[in-house]
Amino acid sequence: MKRLLFPLIATIALPNSVNANIQIKDRLDTPHINFISQRAIANVDLEFDEPSGLVFDVDKKSLWTVSDDTSKLFNLDLKGDINRKKTINSPLDESEGITLNKKRNLLVAVIESQYPKVVTVELDSGKHKNYLLSEMKNFSLIKKFFKLQTLNKSHGLEAITFLPEEETYIVAKQDFPAMLIKINGELNKILSFRKIEKFSNYENQLNSFDISGLDYDVLNKKIWILSGLNREIYIYDWDSNTIINQYKIPYMNWAGGIAVNYDDNKFHIVTDVDNEEPMLFVHSYNPELIYQNK
Repeated sequence: MKRLLFPLIATIALPNSVNANIQIKDRLDTPHINFISQRAIANVDLEFDEPSGLVFDVDKKSLWTVSDDTSKLFNLDLKGDINRKKTINSPLDESEGITLNKKRNLLVAVIESQYPKVVTVELDSGKHKNYLLSEMKNFSLIKKFFKLQTLNKSHGLEAITFLPEEETYIVAKQDFPAMLIKINGELNKILSFRKIEKFSNYENQLNSFDISGLDYDVLNKKIWILSGLNREIYIYDWDSNTIINQYKIPYMNWAGGIAVNYDDNKFHIVTDVDNEEPMLFVHSYNPELIYQNK
């Protein structure tokens, strides 16, 4: 097994409450990551109150997300307001993560259920297609981690991202154990997987680690991993199986999705917390530092 690296933990100390506006004087700039803004984004009329998963649209002028208990693909502007005209009605109950396959003009989501699956939705027509994980070739390699008849759905598939240069997807099993699973572009074959046991520095809390969001930086060939439970972001290299850097963001309660815009070096995060209003956070980052392997 290749060694995982844990060279850096950068803490961004901001006010504890995510419901209070973060004042300019309270914003802490760091060499690696800078806080820009936060905004409440719930829309009761459209039943948008549990955002999970986040990805930029093709032109990067808007974002796509799903809401756990609502059968819609929501399109948000960069401030978090819902674009009703672009929002798509879909049969995606219990959907969690979402990504974009630009080449095939597809939104692709993972469904957290007793029978985990990946669902593709055509952007033009809204037509969808289901791909059960259990029906993919090589599922036998990970079957023991998915007890299909007894699996608590909260420990199933939680996030997804797309690697366009090789036309593959990486989906994340949330926890017990947390896993990264690489699937081919046709969504019919599991290519490889990584069982994650030591992503964080919580040596005595290995079972508490989770993956709540994924995104892929095409320019730098790195995967951004979000842990809602540990309130951390990990910059991960799949080929070397190493964490390049990790960042703790303690003010962010239960982050549920992350979208990285590598063109302007910003990333957006949505939060999904019971009994709290969901928020959209925006940060900038320094690519020369954040991708530097210490």
